[in-house]
Amino acid sequence: MSEPESIFHDVTVIGAGWSGLMACKYMLEFGLTVTTLEKRSEVGGLWCYSEDPNIVTVMRTTKTTSSSSVTEMSDFPMPEEIGYFPKHADIFTYLKSYCDKFKLWPHIRLNHGVKSVEKRENIWRIECENGSLFTSKFLIICTGCVQKPNRVLEQTLLKDFAGKIYHSSELKSFVPEHKGKRVMLIGGGETASDVVEEWCDNVDRLIWSIPRGMHFFRKFAKILPNRQPQVLDKASSRAMKFVAPFTKGKPGNPSNYYVILLSLSFLSWVYR
Repeated sequence: MSEPESIFHDVTVIGAGWSGLMACKYMLEFGLTVTTLEKRSEVGGLWCYSEDPNIVTVMRTTKTTSSSSVTEMSDFPMPEEIGYFPKHADIFTYLKSYCDKFKLWPHIRLNHGVKSVEKRENIWRIECENGSLFTSKFLIICTGCVQKPNRVLEQTLLKDFAGKIYHSSELKSFVPEHKGKRVMLIGGGETASDVVEEWCDNVDRLIWSIPRGMHFFRKFAKILPNRQPQVLDKASSRAMKFVAPFTKGKPGNPSNYYVILLSLSFLSWVYR
């Protein structure tokens, strides 16, 4: 069977989430030809919400934990009506507007999941699941670094814990079965903060264990001019680098809990 004819560009970008769209935009500004391959039918990556538990996205109620002034791209400000802490739907709309503004759509191939990548004589060869073949001099991978779960604790701390395991991609909203139960949440990533917000008012007790340490700032503070959050955003990022190494802890005995939520490297699990 003959190999399909390949489509050549200077640069191939894999993934049309936040980083992939920026990579596409900047490569075009350098005068290079670019194609961006996205496996889903929409751009946006994690910010393109889906109820499908097999697709890793943000949760139904996710909002940004950093203010819009820090989250926005330097050359594409977020609109004022988006608010200080945008919802995931606002971010998704913002990313599509970014494609409109910088005319990225002609350089994006949706429904092009990548099947294999190899380098032959300094040329990258990218084969897609739909049979398409692309070649390029340069390859930029923007599929995210946390698409696979970190399951180390399953073989160590929680090896004797009996219960069903859920990955955080399945946690699109609060699980009714957890209502009134004692819950431990392990991890301090973005998903963990989403889980805390939804679970804390619906369970009997929620213990949040952050092994690497974390320092929290209020989103809005009375001491700031107009109670705006931007100053705290910048301060918290600097403080985290200093505080985290000195605030490490351990999650305790898992047998005391009905549910354990793990949020490690963004992705998390539910044990019960």
